[in-house]
Amino acid sequence: MEYVHYPVQVGKGIGTRGQKAWMGGLVFLQAALTVLRLVYLFEALGGFFMGLNVYLGWYALKKSMDITAVSLWGLISAALLVYDGLGALTGILVQTFHLEFLKVGILVALPVVHFLAADFAWELFKEHERSGGLFKPFFADAKTIEQQKLLQQQQQYTQYAAYGTEGMKTAPEMSAVYGSRSGAPEKPQMSPFHTGYYPQEMHNPADTASRKQHAACC
Repeated sequence: MEYVHYPVQVGKGIGTRGQKAWMGGLVFLQAALTVLRLVYLFEALGGFFMGLNVYLGWYALKKSMDITAVSLWGLISAALLVYDGLGALTGILVQTFHLEFLKVGILVALPVVHFLAADFAWELFKEHERSGGLFKPFFADAKTIEQQKLLQQQQQYTQYAAYGTEGMKTAPEMSAVYGSRSGAPEKPQMSPFHTGYYPQEMHNPADTASRKQHAACC
């Protein structure tokens, strides 16, 4: 059965000290606007959802910016952005006509703060996915892809270098090394007339026998 995947924090929380300070400022602004919304605009439903969102933001900060809480905080901020943005289109005109400039300022500030919060949460979500999340291939930038290619090349070079040094090992050491590996190549054969190894497919038994006879008679 398929389940909807959501970001889960593994280990230490994300975000730098500057990002935590910025998110703390956004949560404080949302808390202040929640109070102004309840006192001056008398919107209980909108105030309730904003209060819930402020609690999620505070919880995310308490948990060292847990990506699950941050994502949920940003998702509710995006929903409030749409709700307050549509309400501000008519509310600003009405309150300006009645010369209620404080209410006009609140109606303008609400969608702006929601937008900043949703955008900030989106950037943190992308940063989390780039560092190993489920949607890493979709959010990886050119620099990250280049770093991954360099890392793979370094790993391949390390493997080749290790295989090259194994050619200098003795027979018991070679069998111990290859015996501990799954799918490792067979140990190359040693030529009696050469000091180095050469591939097994180039070994010709008839040619070796003729060389032994030549060495015995001469």
